Amino acid sequence: MSHPPQDAFAAEVTDWTGIPGWFHWREGQEEAVATFQEGRTFLEVGSYLGRSLCSLADVVRSSGRDYTVIGVDTCRGSGEEG
Repeated sequence: MSHPPQDAFAAEVTDWTGIPGWFHWREGQEEAVATFQEGRTFLEVGSYLGRSLCSLADVVRSSGRDYTVIGVDTCRGSGEEG
């Protein structure tokens, strides 16, 4: 994946699917939210543009269950795509 065009950040994103990135495992997030004990914390380390983190937050919100979602990223990048 190459860098998204700069104008990709000009418009407000209203849905996680509008965020560029590599994320393709939403079913795994849905399964985790359905089976993990309520009250737990989900931690994502390395968020790039936040696509998977926003998807997870959407799954949690839609579930109506009580979880905490945290994303951690240095925002320093890891090469061309980071």
